[in-house]
Amino acid sequence: MFYNLNTLFVEDLTGQGFKDIQQRIIRTPLEPYQTFKDDPLRVLRLIRFASRLGYTIDSAAEESMGNSDIKEALKLKISRERVGIEVEKMLKGPDPHRALALIDRLELYETIFTDFEGKFVPETERLRPAYDTVRDICSATSQADADLGLGSHAEAVINEILIRSDDEKYLAWQLAALVPWADAPTLEPTKPGAKAPPPVASSVARAGIDATNKVCAVVTAAVNHMSDITNLKDRFCDRKRFPHRRVDGEDATARDTLGMAVRRWGATWRSQAMFALLCEVSAAGNESREDILESYSVFFSYLQSLDLLEAYAFKPLLDGKSLATALSAPTGPWMKNALDVVMAWQLRHPEKAASPSAKDEAIEEVKNSRVQGELKARLVAHVLSLTIRPLFAKTQHPAITSRGRAVTTAVLAKPYAANLEAEEVLRPWKTGDGAFALDLLRWALRNLDATLVELHWGLLIPPLLTIVDDTDPEYKAIGCEFVALLLAVTPPALLARTGLGEVIHDALMPALAYLPSLTPEPAAVVLANAAYPALLALIRVRFPTGEAVPAPPFATTSKAKPPPFRLHDPRTAALSALLRAGPLAALAHLAPTSNHPALTTALLTHLASIVREMGVRAVPHLQHVLPLLSSILTDPFGPAHPPGLLAAARALQAVLLSAWPRVGPWRGEVVKGVLGCWVGIVVWQREHAEGPRSGELERVRAELRTAVGMLRAVVVADGEGGFEGEVQALLAADPRLRGLFEA
Repeated sequence: MFYNLNTLFVEDLTGQGFKDIQQRIIRTPLEPYQTFKDDPLRVLRLIRFASRLGYTIDSAAEESMGNSDIKEALKLKISRERVGIEVEKMLKGPDPHRALALIDRLELYETIFTDFEGKFVPETERLRPAYDTVRDICSATSQADADLGLGSHAEAVINEILIRSDDEKYLAWQLAALVPWADAPTLEPTKPGAKAPPPVASSVARAGIDATNKVCAVVTAAVNHMSDITNLKDRFCDRKRFPHRRVDGEDATARDTLGMAVRRWGATWRSQAMFALLCEVSAAGNESREDILESYSVFFSYLQSLDLLEAYAFKPLLDGKSLATALSAPTGPWMKNALDVVMAWQLRHPEKAASPSAKDEAIEEVKNSRVQGELKARLVAHVLSLTIRPLFAKTQHPAITSRGRAVTTAVLAKPYAANLEAEEVLRPWKTGDGAFALDLLRWALRNLDATLVELHWGLLIPPLLTIVDDTDPEYKAIGCEFVALLLAVTPPALLARTGLGEVIHDALMPALAYLPSLTPEPAAVVLANAAYPALLALIRVRFPTGEAVPAPPFATTSKAKPPPFRLHDPRTAALSALLRAGPLAALAHLAPTSNHPALTTALLTHLASIVREMGVRAVPHLQHVLPLLSSILTDPFGPAHPPGLLAAARALQAVLLSAWPRVGPWRGEVVKGVLGCWVGIVVWQREHAEGPRSGELERVRAELRTAVGMLRAVVVADGEGGFEGEVQALLAADPRLRGLFEA
C-alpha cells in the first residue's frame, strides 16, 4: 500500500491491504517463499510487526517462514548484527511474549538463537514455560492488589523486587529466550591453565543475536550462579520449614549468609535470580509452577525484610590497606577474601557497623592481641583455612596427620621425583606471590587463645613444623618463633591428647646444631634466640607441674631382686637434656668463646633461662656450668665485648639463686671467675681510658657486685664463717679489687 501524493489517496496495489488491516492479518505482497528467499531478514520483520501490532501472520507466509531453505538462508546469509537488531526490537516492543511464541511455534529458535559450533542441541521444550512465566510476572498487579485477591501474590512480589525498570524487563525476556541453553555442558579450557570459555548460553547470545557486552556479562553470571542461587533458595525454604533441624554448614536464613550471596552475585543479581527462577520453572517435574514462584517470592521478601536487596553496594567497614596495616602484613591476593570476612561481620551486626566509631573499634580488635572478639576469631579461621593451608599443601610434615596428630603407622616415602619440583611450586609460601603467608600466620598466632588453639589445631601444626623443618636458618628461626607463640597458649591436655610433644621436640632440636663455621654467626644468633624459647615453652606445656612420676622399671631376670622404687621427674630430665645438648655443648664447640662473642652472649642468656627454669634441680650441673662461666668471665679478651660478660655475670647470678644449697663447695670457682673478670675490666679501662665501652663495663661491674652479695648470702646461710676475713685478705693482696665487695 502506498500514499499517492498527487491524488492524496492510499493505493492498494495488491487489492488486499484494506481488508487485511481490518482483519489484522499480515502477509507478504508477493509469493512468500520468493520474498523470504530474496531477503531472509523479512522473516524476523514479519514477527516483529505481528508482535508490535497484534496481527496474525498469513498461513502461507508462516509455512514459508518455517521452510528449511529459508531458515538456512536466514542463519547463514544475514549478519548476526541485523538479526540482533530485530530481536532487540521484538523484546523491547509492546508484546515480547507474542514474538517469542511465534519464534517457538514456527521452529525458528535454533535459527535465531544459534550455536554456530553445533556441539549442543537446545532444549526448546523449555522455552514456552520460560516466556509464559515472564509474561505473567511482568503483567502482575501490585502487592496491594494481590493482597485483595486481584492477582497472584507471588508474581506481584517477584515483579516489584526483580523488575524495577525497562532494562531489567528487557533482560528478563532476553534470559527467558536463552533458557533452552541453560543446561548445556560446561566447556573446558582449550589448554591447561587457560581461562575457561564462557557458558554456551553466553556464546549463543553473542554469536547468535550479537548481544551487547553488558547482556553477555549478565548471561554469563546468570548461568554461573544459577546453581548457587537455586541451592541457597532451597536451603532457605528448608530452614524455614524445619527451623529446629540441625544446620550443616552455613545457616541459609542468616543475614551474613544471604548478604554475602547477594554481594557474590553482584549488581545484576536480580536478573540472575530471574534466570534461575525461569530455569527451575521450565524444568519443573512434580513441583507446580505456583509452588516454585511462591518459594522464590518468600525468599525475595525475606531479603527485602533484612534490607539486603542492595547488599552488593554496601560499603566495607575496612579497606584493603587498613586491614593489611592492622594485620602487619603486605597487601596481596589474600585481602579480597579477608575483606569478605569483615563484610560478613558487618552484615551480622548492622547496629555495630552503623556506629561512628565502628571502623576504629574493628581496627583495634584486629590489631590488639589483648582484645578478643568475633571479628578476630573469624579472621583467624579464614586466614588459617583458606590462605595458609593451601600454600602448605605440598609440604605436609611426615610425622603428623592432616588433623594435627602424631602419625602412628608407617608412611611410605614420597617418590623422589616429587622432591624435584620447583621451589615456587613446592613451597609457594617462600616465594614472592605467597610471601605474605608468614606475616599472616604470625598475626594469627599472636591473636590465639586456648579456645582458638583447640579449634584450629589441625590447621596450625602442619605449616609450623614445615617451616621449622626448612634448611634455611632464616625460615627455621621463623618456624621456631611461631612454635613458641603457639605453645604459649596451648593447653597441656591438648598437646598430650594429640601426642605431638615428642614430634615438636624432634623438629626443634636440630636448630641447636646450626653453629659456626657452617652457619654464619649472625644467622646462628637469630636461630638460637628463636629455638631456645620454643624448646622451653614446649617443656612447660609437656610437663606443666614438674611432679615426680615413677621411673620405668629396670630389665631384670626372675631371680634378680628388683631395684628399689625410684621417682623420675620428666620435666627436670627434659631441662637437663636441653642444658647439656644446648648451651653447654654449643659453648664447648665455640671455645674460645671470644671468637664468637655475639653467639656466646645469646647462649649464656639462654643458659640462665634454663637454670632458672630448673631451680634447685640444676645442682647436678654445677660441675659443668660454674667452670664454664668462670673461664668466660676470666677471658682476657672479654672486656672487648661487654654484653658477653654481662650475660655471663647474670648467668652466674641465676646459678647462685637456683642452686644455692649446694654452691658452697664451688665457692672458689665462683670467686675465681668474679675476681678475674673484675681485674680484667680494671686493666682494660686503664688501657682504654674513656673508651666507648666504659658505660657497658660499669654495668658489668655492678652485676659482679650483685653476684658477690649473693655469694655472701649463700655462705651465711650455710653457717660458714670466715668470708669477711677472706675478703680482707684479697683486698690486701690486690688493691684493684676495691669496690667489688661493697654491699
